[in-house]
Amino acid sequence: MTDHFNHKLFEVLPIGLAICDMEGNLTYVNPAYANMLGYTVQETLELTYWEVTPKEYERQEQKQLGSLEKTGNYGPYEKEYIHKDGRRFPVRLSGVLITEKNEKLIWSSVEDISEKVLSQKALKTSEANLAEAQRIAGIGSWEFNAITGEAYWSDERFRIFGYKPGEIEPSLENFKKSIHPDDRDRVASEMMNAIKSGEILDTECRISLPDGEEKIIHIIGETIREDDPNDTFMSGTVMDITERKKAEEKLLKRTHDLGERVKELTGLYALTEVLSHSNVSIEEALQGAVNILPPAWHYPEITCARITLNNNKFTTGNFKETIWRQTCDIIAQDGKAGLVEVFYLAKKPELDEGPFLNEERDLIEAIAKKISTYLDRKQIEESLLLAKDEAVSANRAKSDFLANMSHELRTPLNAVIGFSDTMKEAIFGPLNEKYIEYANDINSSGKHLLELVSDILDLAKLEHETIDLHIEEVPPKEIIGEIIPYISEMMDDRRIEFVDLCDGHENVSVLADKTKFKQALLNLFTNAIKYNTEGGKVFLGCEGLANGMTKITVEDTGLGIPLTSQPHLFEAFNRLGFDDTNIKGTGIGLTISKNLVELMGGRIDFESTEGQGSKFWIEIPCTAVDL
Repeated sequence: MTDHFNHKLFEVLPIGLAICDMEGNLTYVNPAYANMLGYTVQETLELTYWEVTPKEYERQEQKQLGSLEKTGNYGPYEKEYIHKDGRRFPVRLSGVLITEKNEKLIWSSVEDISEKVLSQKALKTSEANLAEAQRIAGIGSWEFNAITGEAYWSDERFRIFGYKPGEIEPSLENFKKSIHPDDRDRVASEMMNAIKSGEILDTECRISLPDGEEKIIHIIGETIREDDPNDTFMSGTVMDITERKKAEEKLLKRTHDLGERVKELTGLYALTEVLSHSNVSIEEALQGAVNILPPAWHYPEITCARITLNNNKFTTGNFKETIWRQTCDIIAQDGKAGLVEVFYLAKKPELDEGPFLNEERDLIEAIAKKISTYLDRKQIEESLLLAKDEAVSANRAKSDFLANMSHELRTPLNAVIGFSDTMKEAIFGPLNEKYIEYANDINSSGKHLLELVSDILDLAKLEHETIDLHIEEVPPKEIIGEIIPYISEMMDDRRIEFVDLCDGHENVSVLADKTKFKQALLNLFTNAIKYNTEGGKVFLGCEGLANGMTKITVEDTGLGIPLTSQPHLFEAFNRLGFDDTNIKGTGIGLTISKNLVELMGGRIDFESTEGQGSKFWIEIPCTAVDL
């Protein structure tokens, strides 16, 4: 009864049981052992222990046999078995030495630990991924006991504070020491208030690194209270936001500078309007012109101006001569005719370049030239009074032209662009090279500023999540067909060949906002042309992906992107070293495109080799079943 019961018990046990002789011949196995190896019980009994054990474990097996002979048992220890299908799997073994009919036998219990090993690997992988994610994002985690001050810091938390992992003892005291002295008391107070109130700690501060470097960090913490009063913890994250803060400051400065340039261009436009009226006297025009000057300068509230023409002086109402003076001669056809002067009534902030900005020096020269042109025109008009009919006709044509031009100039910025186009065409007569150069500068700067304004507005909408999307079925081939005419002139100017590899994808549609999708694709095309080599190629590719996405690729044969610059490609306002080249751009086109594509449920990515070219692609949800 007992033997029968034991036999039945061994048969149903989920743990593998096996008996073998000292040479490794198996004399008994239960079903769990056979199933583990993928054999039947009968097939397993035809094997030897060594046939299911990889050769590299022979030395370890001999060690276990030695233990068995000395102590009468072995294990537990871990090794691998060979499955019937050839794969290996991990097992844990232990056993005892028994004697039956004067023969020594080894009785072993074997457990398949595959799931346990996989779980351990998954845990290690998860921990490694978390550490890598923290490293990439620049986010570290921390925890400390509010009573004892004992703390835990993640590896990235050490690195953010300028230490190697484990280099110093994690503690609340060491954390406080790293905080900038001017921020230390404030952060300590906020932390204590959060612990007392149970509210979330959310603050920013500066920290001083061991090498003297200063960083700005964002701290978020949550209080955790256990039943034991001594077990009050605060746990949270710390993020290095130094670069973000620099970018914010850079954006603020660029926005401020943009506002100043718009003021200057507005002043030029207003001056153009004043000097364009043919029904006012020169005196009235110059008085109107001088009143326009202060608002165009950096500090209009402390700016006054004076225009002198043939000993006649035209001044602003607040005019006063000071030591902070900027001048430019008015040169007419017959020589120097007068002077434009701008004064600051008080010393401006020391942080600015002084006494006047470079752009203001360029501006006063442009103003003087406009006045010179105006005076030359007035002189010509006066000389043509004898030919009244011709003069009236010319004035009517001029008035019609200016009226049409004024209608087109809907904003000061667009107005300056249009007027500078007119100047470049020399409609009012031949222009000297310097004058043409200024017209080109105004036109180029105006267009660049207009592009920058549009991009900044788009970027601001994206950052504040105010972009409205109208998702619909959009055929990519239709969008590309609208883009090609827009970029044809750019390609012709640089002798770029366009190669369409999208044959067979005419019926494909994607789920996207048509306008935003076109904007993102257009940015990839214009970049592929701008950063290409003369006579290069631009390839367009389409591909259906197994995950239900359509992949649209734009590839060029141009300059490529240096490996060190690639991680910064999608950073706003980062032109990756192209600021000082003839290739114009705002540095935020790709940032906007990436955000737009992601808002539409897609992704944008790239690969690039310096000197060989770049490949960018957009993956966007597809509506077609068969691509």
